[in-house]
Amino acid sequence: MNWSNESPPDTCRFKDLYDNFTENMINHNLEQMVKNPTRNNNILDLYLTIIPSQVHETKTLPGLGSSDHDIVFHEIKVKRGLIKQIPRQVKSYKKANWSDFKKDLTIFTNTFIAHTHEDPNHLWDMFKAEVNRLSILYIPTRQIKSRADLPWVTHEIVKLIRKKRQTVHKTEKVMFKQKSLH
Repeated sequence: MNWSNESPPDTCRFKDLYDNFTENMINHNLEQMVKNPTRNNNILDLYLTIIPSQVHETKTLPGLGSSDHDIVFHEIKVKRGLIKQIPRQVKSYKKANWSDFKKDLTIFTNTFIAHTHEDPNHLWDMFKAEVNRLSILYIPTRQIKSRADLPWVTHEIVKLIRKKRQTVHKTEKVMFKQKSLH
């Protein structure tokens, strides 16, 4: 494969396979990062990414021992950390007014049955819109806050962590005072 123009050589027996592969690469916005040959004059290693700016360096290193295949080295910027959860609305089904919900849905069924000769997609959209409208009316919602803490760290564990930090801090103070006296 010639990666400069992303085309297989003219002597390729599996041209359709290569064309399909490059078409999928283009459709998914993938870019090949290995540009240097890794075995003789061929590039055997693929490193495809949709964010080429995250790859700082790609180079080939000599193979190990008597291997005729070079090693591919990538230096990649990796973002670490927790994904912050976005606050969102959550329905409280236990507090819903189900009797009024059912009453209004029963009234809607008469209108719905009258439209039996229409397109099924239109009927589905009507039904879905009515259920959504009724859920907004009769099912209360509450705001879920974003979690910055870890769910398995309980209040008792937080207390123990603070106690440990205080003990370490006191110990460091004592050690520092002892060193300064000598």
